[in-house]
This record gives sequence, structure tokens and C-alpha cells, in this order.
Amino acid sequence: MEKTSKPQLVAYLRERAHLTEEQALMTLKALYLFSLEHLEKGVGVVLPDIGQIKPSMGKGGVGRNFRTGEATVIEPKLKLTFSASKALKEPLDAAQRKAAKQRDAKSQDGTTGDGRA
Repeated sequence: MEKTSKPQLVAYLRERAHLTEEQALMTLKALYLFSLEHLEKGVGVVLPDIGQIKPSMGKGGVGRNFRTGEATVIEPKLKLTFSASKALKEPLDAAQRKAAKQRDAKSQDGTTGDGRA
């Protein structure tokens, strides 16, 4: 899967929001700091029309060193989960369904399998 890079995001913000490169970078930095500040407090962050990021503590416990068999303590860790919003998922889902339909139509040479075109 291909990923977008920070320079691509900055270029997109510059073009779509008519920002300078410095303003686009400051916007990303402010979003990062806002998210960090709230997630550190244990508060979820909602990104309108994109989704939400929720913090939770992972389980700690006792683990084993496989070589020596010695017990080791595993500290609880902060975990972040991202849930995409309905506004983001719906158009993507529709596009996926359309692409799947087109693939199916090509693989069946224009027929539905029951004799109909």
C-alpha cells in the first residue's frame, strides 16, 4: 500500500487552502500538538469528517524470556485506535463496490452467468 508523505500533504494544503508552505507546516504542527496534548490527558481527538483517535491502556503482565525461561514484567502501554468516520468510509466503500462490479463484469465477459447480458 502506498502512503502519502509530509511534503505531499503540505503541497496539498498549499494548493487547496491557499496557504504558504510555512503556514501549511504550522497547521500540521498545531494539529499534532493539539492531538498530543489531548491524548496525553486520556481524551480522544475527533477530526471532523475524518475520524477519531482514542487512547487506551494496553494490558501489562508477566512474560517469559524464551531463551532463559526467566519471568519478565511487561509494563502497560498506551495504545491508540483510529476509527474512520462515516463521511470518510461511505464514498470509499461506494468506490470499492463500483470497482468490484467492473472487475466482475470484465471477468464474466459481459454476462451475468444466467444467460442475461
